[in-house]
Amino acid sequence: MSTVTAPTPIETALPTAVRLGGAAFAYGSTVALTGVTGDLPAGTALALIGPNGGGKSTLLRGLLGLVGVAAGELDVLGTRPSAARSRIGYMPQSDEIDPEFPISLAQVVMMGRYRSIGWARRPGRRDRDAVASALERVGLADRAHDRFGELSGGQRQRGLLARAIVSEPSLVLLDEPFNGLDQANRDALLAIVAELKASGTALVLSTHDLDLARAACEQSLLLNGHQVAFGPTHRVLTLENLEALYGDVQVELDEHTLVVPGHDHG
Repeated sequence: MSTVTAPTPIETALPTAVRLGGAAFAYGSTVALTGVTGDLPAGTALALIGPNGGGKSTLLRGLLGLVGVAAGELDVLGTRPSAARSRIGYMPQSDEIDPEFPISLAQVVMMGRYRSIGWARRPGRRDRDAVASALERVGLADRAHDRFGELSGGQRQRGLLARAIVSEPSLVLLDEPFNGLDQANRDALLAIVAELKASGTALVLSTHDLDLARAACEQSLLLNGHQVAFGPTHRVLTLENLEALYGDVQVELDEHTLVVPGHDHG
């Protein structure tokens, strides 16, 4: 397994991309997540970690303005989530594109431009250049005209990331982006995450991979229906916090093993 250098400490002078103050999120009258407090500076990444149903996907949807804030405060890129949506890139846990559908990788990535160009207008030179640039960033420029369904799973993941970043968002949300990837594609995605942070983009990614959180994310947020811990990753990913988060499943942390719940999506 390759070695990835852990991210450097957070620079406090960086502008804030996301600010949460005791935020709770609800689907209608059903509250799904409570008590989330913390700031995410621009140019840094936040790992969301927790069991199935713990609120990771709920928080991502809340940052997109798709789930209501039932209590507390949430500020995304200096405004309310729905107003910031055009400056947010989102890579879902799974994609709706049928692998048999006759669509090229470049056409999939172009979907990420539709919010800015509108569905009625044809993409222009600037849009095509943006697609080419995004594919270059994820190392797939030579596959632009290949059918999306013919790509490997890791290449499709990188293609969907290109779709998320093609409009040069200030905040990128990734839902389980490393699931099922081999080491080569994992390393490629880690390099892209590092490049995005270096350009000033903030990222929030959900994951069950503690090594990934430590390699890619300056901060981590532990969720299980409420906030268990939020802060610098090296301080949050402790045996004590993980025991409080999971209770009864097996989680390995360095040489130690915890008994904790099943790792599913939530």
